[in-house]
Amino acid sequence: MPESCFYYMSCGGYSALYLGGSHPRLEDGVVTREIYGSRYHQCSYYRSEPIQVKACPGDYYVYKFTRPTLSIPLPVYCAVLLTTPSVDPCYNYTSLDEPWRATDYFVYNNNYMCDYNVEWNGWYRMFYNGQNTQMPESCVNNGMCGTYYPLSLNGTHPQLEDGVVTRQVCFSVGGCCDYRSHPIRVKACPGNYYVYEFVKPIVCGAYCAVPEASNQSTPSVSTTTETIPHIEFITPPITTTAPPVDPCYNYTALDDLWRRTNNQHSSQIMCDYWVSWNGWYRLYIQGQSVQMPDTCVDMLSCGTHAPLWLMRGHPTVEDGVVTRDVCGHWMNNCCYFQSNPIKVKACPGGYYVYEFVRPSACSLAYCADARNINITSTTVMPETSTTTETTAETTLPAPEIFYPFGSAAGDTINAAVDDGSSSVIQLLSPFLFFGRTYQQIYVNNNGHLTFNQPSSSYVPYSFPARGSQDIIAGLWTNLDNSVRGVVSYHQYTSGNVLTRATRDINTHFPNLTFTASWVFVATWDKVSYFNLTNTETSFQVVLISGGNFSFLLMNYGDIAVTGHPVQAGYDTVNSTHYFVIPESINGSFISNLRNSSNVNVLGRWVFRVDGEPRNSILNIAYSNISSDPCYNYESLDRPWRANNESLSLH
Repeated sequence: MPESCFYYMSCGGYSALYLGGSHPRLEDGVVTREIYGSRYHQCSYYRSEPIQVKACPGDYYVYKFTRPTLSIPLPVYCAVLLTTPSVDPCYNYTSLDEPWRATDYFVYNNNYMCDYNVEWNGWYRMFYNGQNTQMPESCVNNGMCGTYYPLSLNGTHPQLEDGVVTRQVCFSVGGCCDYRSHPIRVKACPGNYYVYEFVKPIVCGAYCAVPEASNQSTPSVSTTTETIPHIEFITPPITTTAPPVDPCYNYTALDDLWRRTNNQHSSQIMCDYWVSWNGWYRLYIQGQSVQMPDTCVDMLSCGTHAPLWLMRGHPTVEDGVVTRDVCGHWMNNCCYFQSNPIKVKACPGGYYVYEFVRPSACSLAYCADARNINITSTTVMPETSTTTETTAETTLPAPEIFYPFGSAAGDTINAAVDDGSSSVIQLLSPFLFFGRTYQQIYVNNNGHLTFNQPSSSYVPYSFPARGSQDIIAGLWTNLDNSVRGVVSYHQYTSGNVLTRATRDINTHFPNLTFTASWVFVATWDKVSYFNLTNTETSFQVVLISGGNFSFLLMNYGDIAVTGHPVQAGYDTVNSTHYFVIPESINGSFISNLRNSSNVNVLGRWVFRVDGEPRNSILNIAYSNISSDPCYNYESLDRPWRANNESLSLH
């Protein structure tokens, strides 16, 4: 929900309802927030019933909506996109250089320009005759900027350290800035310029540009005007001093088992002084995302003499990129070695990236905190230039929720081919999936099932994709069974598996009387991620049918974290039905799938998929919290709630 005023007749209704305060943080739990609605130019003219809000792991919010106050005319709750740019908009924008946008450009003969008709898409940087400029921060008189309603910022521009911020946009009718358009996002960039995420305004107005930006605020001390050729799209030069891509999405995975904090008194001592560090890094241990320790580490840990740890704690997401001192423990002095500082950034998804540099001496090495993770029994044999691992793996039994699989169950095994699929599998019984009946299926090595054709795609669609095929995603991501793990399948029409399926469905759906006549089990057993060959991920997709009923079970065992895009759930043609398992779209959290459920059986998700009635989340068990609204909610996806859906004031 928006946290600032939205103009009336926005969001598909008359009175646009917005949050009267900021969203909570994770540690705040459930909070109560006031709700306001605007009328004409008065932002908080209406006051609706308060609602409860909670911040959830995975960077989203849930709201306990109530019926708005009856005296408010046509009230609707508004929605704004909650996205973080995957590419820094300071280096990925469109140039906007139209002289008529100048605040001193007066319109004659009523030949007004109108940004309402522009298809805005992405971020923009403003120029005036090739010179860098910016939006005005105070009201502009009617008729200027080539339009009748000139649009300006209702406040100052952000500073560099503020990152991406939201700013109100206003225009004048009878007074100064007495009406408001939709808010926009703004960012201050290295090099003394700003970028703006423009959206369709509420009126037939136009965004203004100051001809000379020296009288406005700038993101740093210098006010030098920058002359840049007019081009349609800017890409960063290789020599740029600021990261052209957010390091949260542009890092090197550092997965050296010897770096773990519990690797003590190693027979061979490692030293990061000789490493050619370049760019940003994210720490892993056996494919599990970890961080640097930010408390003192015992000497002779992390495969080195003086283990390096982070001083002054890790930053928060809102802190952006920070600089932290690094200490090495030696001679019973936690900071005997004061190594070179490094840059650190907290990323959405609960992980950190580090810009490692050469330490101040040998033998010092950066540590990876091994607390709260599971480590395969491994003997590590480090060498000076390369690291070789001799692994004595402990074979873990499959979770009890798994149906029989593997050679012992008579499974058919997929070829060990990266991005491969099974051949077409003719089903022994038709399977009804939300109104469409299928008699064939494909088991794709990258963790998903398709019906009409095989799929080699290792980057999952974002559900709802509103596409042209039905997809079941047990864990759709970049898996690689050519190196490790087995993908197999088996279908049953009699025997103990049908008895078990009958019992499971009647347990999970106690209001039904069901007898299974067919079961299809697809299993991904200890399959590694692409380029992370020491990871193991295990899960099952089970299809069950009988009579006019069809069901889908997803069973999760040990799931390694990953930096690859991931998706778990299902999607149908045109997304008439779809579901995304909470947190399954974030590779840093997917190890929690084994502790999540919608049927109070940890690691299991169950859905009725014949089409009637439409699925709903039952009582979700997640880490012993069965009523947490972060995992017990209904999706509200109506395009007309968007802040750019409005009635024009033409």
